[in-house]
Amino acid sequence: MIGTVGLRFGGRFDDVSVYRRAMAVIVGLSLTFRIASFFLLPDIARQWPDAGTYRTAAAELLSGRVFGSPHIMPGYPLLIALTGPGYGQLAADIVLSVLSVWCVARIALCVSGDRFASLLAGGLWAIDPFPMFYAIVGLTETLFVALVLLTFLSYYRASYLAGAVFMTAAILTRPLLEPMAPFLIVAFSSVIQRSDWRLTGKRILLFLAVYLALMAPWWLHNELKYKQFVRLNLSSGWVLFAGNNPMNTEGGNMAGVDVDPKAFSNIADPIAQHRAMQDSALDFIRANPQRFIRLAGLKFRRLWRLWPYYKDFAQPFFIVISALTMAPLIALAIAGTILQWRLRWREMSPILLFIALTTAVHVITIASVRYRFPMEPFLAVLGAPALAWAVRRACALWRSRVPALTST
Repeated sequence: MIGTVGLRFGGRFDDVSVYRRAMAVIVGLSLTFRIASFFLLPDIARQWPDAGTYRTAAAELLSGRVFGSPHIMPGYPLLIALTGPGYGQLAADIVLSVLSVWCVARIALCVSGDRFASLLAGGLWAIDPFPMFYAIVGLTETLFVALVLLTFLSYYRASYLAGAVFMTAAILTRPLLEPMAPFLIVAFSSVIQRSDWRLTGKRILLFLAVYLALMAPWWLHNELKYKQFVRLNLSSGWVLFAGNNPMNTEGGNMAGVDVDPKAFSNIADPIAQHRAMQDSALDFIRANPQRFIRLAGLKFRRLWRLWPYYKDFAQPFFIVISALTMAPLIALAIAGTILQWRLRWREMSPILLFIALTTAVHVITIASVRYRFPMEPFLAVLGAPALAWAVRRACALWRSRVPALTST
């Protein structure tokens, strides 16, 4: 019955020209909303010190110096260096955010095979206030999410070279994808495309070759800075320690509240400091396994909370907007996963794997709604088929009642 009702409404979008026109409208609206967000919230980037850190790193890059901060990757500073800070950077972020809307729609089409659901997924991401916010604040989120979405879209289309390039670019922006890379490739190649292990192995080797080639300049930078090989950056020691230390009782990551920002400041060497933080966190976990599990639960709650903890945004206006956005999106994602599971579990598997692994990383280290953001476009992808079914069902019920209403 679901399939019968589903085909009656939205069938017009099976016409490719109609679908493309509708997609153009959604993309145009997303651009309008993001430009409007800049004028409505013109000074909001000043509340994020990280935005200044990335601009400083871009200036260091242009002057031929190594990065001063040990906790950043070069992807976003490189974008700022290419576009220039200010309006060039803003324009690039807005374009990337709009591109993400298109990617969400196309990924939804790959997952569900339903053009109407594809348009709804793009529409959900177009009107979501969180991508609008991140498009104007000068943080890594917009670039990183665009690269993750391009990675997934490439792999759904079996374009493994493009996928490897986009995935490595995402790692150069934020390291989150690196430990997931082989698992995601297996999910796409072996689970969705049902390739044999030899072809899947070749695709992993292709990624490795691209990864080595694109990461080499960053490794050279780190060799010049640290006088030894550093594969990514030195943030992992800090985030593991921040989330697992004696001060942390609520699963937060606020300096001075959940973690001592001056911890290990007596160690001058950054790599030695990084290792000391890692060792301290691991010692804490081994000595306090029950507390570690309790903190993991608190971090999970923080990660999936409907509104931010950050005090400047824990205000009625932001709480209402955030809750009204996230509650339906999460509910739709759950409903859509259940609705599609029997026929589309293979297509959903990389998305569910990404969400599970990203959640695991942050319940072990540090968590906030900001770190949930890379998962949110995939909630729209998963939830759009449930929304499409609901819309079609409602329209079918309405049409069935119209004759009865007119006859009375």
